[in-house]
Amino acid sequence: MFYIGGFMYCQDVGCVKYMLYSLVAEGKKLLYWALYKKTLSRSELVKKHIQEAFARRIKKKYGLKRCKKLAVYHEDQIIMGETSSIGEEAWIWCHENCDTGIALIGDGANRAGKIVVGENVYIGNNCHLDAYDTIRIGDDCTLADDILIMTSTHGKNPEHILNYCFQPLEIKGEGVKICDGCWIGSRATIMPGVTIGTKSIIGTNSVVTKDIPSYCIAVGIPAKVIKRYSFELHEWINEEKG
Repeated sequence: MFYIGGFMYCQDVGCVKYMLYSLVAEGKKLLYWALYKKTLSRSELVKKHIQEAFARRIKKKYGLKRCKKLAVYHEDQIIMGETSSIGEEAWIWCHENCDTGIALIGDGANRAGKIVVGENVYIGNNCHLDAYDTIRIGDDCTLADDILIMTSTHGKNPEHILNYCFQPLEIKGEGVKICDGCWIGSRATIMPGVTIGTKSIIGTNSVVTKDIPSYCIAVGIPAKVIKRYSFELHEWINEEKG
């Protein structure tokens, strides 16, 4: 590797491709700046290009050719199975403590976000994974559209000098875990510290606030188990008759 006139050169093909990619990206940035400088600040443009670069890398790595928009933050903290995929307009966010400037308290102090996705997983359109702690999704899971998975909450002390939005974030438990074979219905919300057991089903629009056992169907706000699978009868049994 060597430098000429401030540019990096390398005989390795990978380095040459990276250099060309960087030059193209820089040219696009200048074009955007020329066209939209009246409406977008420079910081907004830089943020836009960073997000686009992340989206391109994820698309290339996981074959998401039809993805129109994919916002990814701290992609180095994301582990994803080669046979898994993400739909359009998804937000995949991993955080570090320094991202907010607000100290985390409780069990979450000095913790960095991480997302681990197994094999043969589908994450639908408009899903939002917000990881200040760890989100683990097992193999063979289906996450429908518009799902929200959270690992933190804002402080909720009414006597605090700051409003709820600016109070220190709270992280409790061990993040969120969705075990193998689960199906999460559209617009469901998974709250911090929740574990969903193997091959359980979460109904659409449900809000999961506590652990759901394996082989169960849970629905509602908050989500409650309404059916359990019987391996003796080979069918779903209503919970009240269980």
